[in-house]
Amino acid sequence: LYSFGTAVFNLEKIELKDQDDVIREVLKRNPEILIFSSLNPVWTEVLSEKLSNSYNNYRLLERIDKFGLGLYSRYPIEKNSEIISERKRIYIQEIKIPFLRKRIRLISSNFTAPNNKKLLNDFYLSIQSLENYLSTTEKIPTMITGNFGVAQWNNRLSTLRKNQNYFDSRRSFVSILRNDVGLLYLHINKNNLIYSEELECSSFDDIYINNELVGFIANYQLTR
Repeated sequence: LYSFGTAVFNLEKIELKDQDDVIREVLKRNPEILIFSSLNPVWTEVLSEKLSNSYNNYRLLERIDKFGLGLYSRYPIEKNSEIISERKRIYIQEIKIPFLRKRIRLISSNFTAPNNKKLLNDFYLSIQSLENYLSTTEKIPTMITGNFGVAQWNNRLSTLRKNQNYFDSRRSFVSILRNDVGLLYLHINKNNLIYSEELECSSFDDIYINNELVGFIANYQLTR
């Protein structure tokens, strides 16, 4: 079975002074697919300079808020579209693995934590728009990633996974971290990647920079 690595970095959690640490992590782990959430114009310039030689295929959808997206791939990117729901952009990309004649769909978005009634309603409507898209589009291997703004046991996310037969990459939704004064605390992980039944996740590791959880890397196999 063919396997490939996917790394996801949340740039909102990374200070610009730590950019070299990000690049070192990328080059050390060497994933086939790289996704950067919260891409802004400053980070676009940094990544373009540091990664364009290593990754020939990329889409950089920069924004001044936290909803930008950067995608780097060792495979051709064939499709670039989006779902717009309740002012949220859910980005959809398709990459092609030529020697396998396979396409993989990547869906990514950042959601604001739904901490009031309106934001919760917006979140539900956005997830419903995403589920409508999945139910009516061609079935191909698909990965959905981003900061969902809620814990993975959220009822609406659980329903989406069940209805679409998707699976969690993350084995544990709570991490034990250490703060600046050395005290341990529990952190609920809201960044994740869920995937369709045509894929299988063989490994998953969180990525830390200066004791800050900034992303993760996972390896996947095509099962059909």
